[in-house]
This record gives sequence, structure tokens and C-alpha cells, in this order.
Amino acid sequence: MPQPLVPHQSGTHRLACLSLYKALLKHSLTVSTTQSKGLRSLIRRRFKTDRLLQSPSQIANGLNTGNEVLKLLCASAQGESSSIARLSELIESTLELSGITEAYRHSLRLIKDPPSSRRAPKANNLPLSANKTLQSRRPDSIPIFERPLPLSQIRGGKRRVPKFVAVQGVPFLLYSKPQPQSLGRLLRQKIAWQSKKWDQRTKLTEETIPLGVCEDAWDALVASQEKVEGHSNRTSVPEDREHGISADSTSWNSAHQFEAISVGEKIRSFERRNLERGRRLFEILKQERVLVANEKEKKGSHQVQSTDI
Repeated sequence: MPQPLVPHQSGTHRLACLSLYKALLKHSLTVSTTQSKGLRSLIRRRFKTDRLLQSPSQIANGLNTGNEVLKLLCASAQGESSSIARLSELIESTLELSGITEAYRHSLRLIKDPPSSRRAPKANNLPLSANKTLQSRRPDSIPIFERPLPLSQIRGGKRRVPKFVAVQGVPFLLYSKPQPQSLGRLLRQKIAWQSKKWDQRTKLTEETIPLGVCEDAWDALVASQEKVEGHSNRTSVPEDREHGISADSTSWNSAHQFEAISVGEKIRSFERRNLERGRRLFEILKQERVLVANEKEKKGSHQVQSTDI
């Protein structure tokens, strides 16, 4: 079975079209009409629009029209008044039609189609971010460390055991779903701060401190050379024990070491706070489990008594 012919991929077709295109552009420069400025833009636009045509009849009509315009351009270049008048009329009508078409397309772009009812989101499919009640903490919410609550203050009258969750070392208790957005935002902030401090400490230990050692070695080499030559201009910083400044605290390495120790202490303090918070939350979890078991046992005993009666 022969392969279908794609016109714009055929070398013969492309050669014929490009020859006609270049001939039209060349002869459009020789025409002196009032609308000759827009003639070249019209030729380019029409060829750009029709470059992917595949219909044989449309391609034949386009080539015939182009050849007729080429003959008209050649006759106008020779000074024939009828051809010049016909060409001017043709250019004016084409420009007018293109202006009307562009205005119509612009008006269509300004019209906003109403949303389709089929594509409208359903209430059950709305994302949780659209729920405004989850974006901030409720005014009547009770702090977590004031739990467990008495059964009379629990909505629905049924106590549920929360889930103990830790996200990258940050513990919290999840009583119900969906998770409040305020809690998610707080977790993201804590995790981002922790990640930033770890990256800062890694950069200090792997890049900055070794660079400071090299800088101190270079300073010591320069100082020894100046001492040998006898024209040292360096001034030493006196030791100040009251403010924790030693004689070598102005060195590159000591400053970077102090910064690394400071960042490490912040990370350890953050981890200690999370550990203490996790212990307190786990105690709340154990109390909630005991209360749930007691309430189930009490409810079962009441049901037995009611059946006996």
C-alpha cells in the first residue's frame, strides 16, 4: 500500500511554493501603489496560513491565485493602468477584510464563556484549602496540654484516642481528620528552620572551617615573613577574659568554630524541646487510653443493668 503524500513534506511541492513566494515578494517591490506597504505583509501572512494545507483542491486554488497575482504584479510593473487599478482595489479589499476579521477575533477574545456546569467542582471534591475553618485556629480550641478533657466538654459525647505522630522529630497529637492547616503550617515552619540550621552547620564544618584553617596558616606565614624582614604592621588584639575574647579569637578558624558550636547548640536545644514535648504528649495519650477504656467499661455495665431490669 503506497504511503499517503504529505504536501509540506514533498520536495517538489515545497520548491514550487517557495519559488512562487520569492517571486511575489520580489515583484512586490517594483509596484508603486498607495497600498504597496501592506502587500508584502499580506503575502507573508497568506503563505504562513496555508503552509500546512493538505487538501489538493485548496492547494491548487492557492497556487492558481498566487500565479494570477504574480501576473498582475508583472503587468503593473510595466505600467498598465488597468492592472495597477485592479491591484490597488485588490489590496484595499484584502486589508479591509483582514481588519474586519481581526476586530471580530478581538471581540471574541473579550467574551468570557460561562463555566460549564459539568466542569464545576462539586462540594465533596473541593480541596481542603477552600475550607476557611481549617486555615486558622478556632477561638474555642483548647490547648493540647490541658487535655484530656472531661467527657462533658467533648463534642459528640464520645472520646477518641488520638494518634501520636512525629514528623522529622516534631511530635504532635492528631485527634481527628482533616489535619488543620494551621498545624500543617506550623510543622512546615519548624521543619524548614531545622533543615536550614543543619545545612548551615554542614557548610561550616565541611567548607568554612577548613578554609579558615588555610587562612590562619597563610596569616601565620605572612606574619613570620614580616617578622624576619622587621617591618611588621600587624597589631595584636589583647586578651579580654571578661568578654570571652582570647588572644587567638580573631583568627579565622576560631570564629568559624564558635559559629559552628552556636548553630549546633541551637539544633540540640530544638531537639531537646521536641523530646520534652513528645514525652508530655505521650503522657496525654496514655491518659486518653485509660479514660477510653474506663468509659467503655462503664457504658457496658450500664447496658447490662438496663437489660437485667
